[in-house]
Amino acid sequence: MHWLAFLYGSSVLFCIMGCGGSVATVSGKVSYQGKPLSGGTVTLIPEQGVPLTGAIKPDGSYSIAKVPFGRVKVAVETKSAQSKQPSGVIQLPAPIRQKTAQLPKELENPNNTQETSRYIPIPDRYSDPDKSGLSFVVEKSKQVFDLELK
Repeated sequence: MHWLAFLYGSSVLFCIMGCGGSVATVSGKVSYQGKPLSGGTVTLIPEQGVPLTGAIKPDGSYSIAKVPFGRVKVAVETKSAQSKQPSGVIQLPAPIRQKTAQLPKELENPNNTQETSRYIPIPDRYSDPDKSGLSFVVEKSKQVFDLELK
């Protein structure tokens, strides 16, 4: 009889610790018409909880941590990439650039786009999770979900 109470108590404790508290890191690549997006954000909206957002990196990848298990709706936007300056590039005023004899390579090209988030327009429907048509079920602690926008 005591072992039955122990078993019941253990299963309740296991469920409390493991049920409903599972979260994942979701990552992947975002592309539009077969080409990687180089800026913007991906937002995951769980059925319960708060929306979680991750930046789209210049190579099209994104990663979002602490996403609760279950179905999530997805929104993607790129308008935030319109205002970004190239990262790691210092814009010197033209008179200073002319007077500086030996600039490092990164500074010689103020339009260096190696790390730049370049704005790529996508249809507005993707920024609305109810109209994007994008959703999936989070069920593993590390999950890959690539987004191919058309």
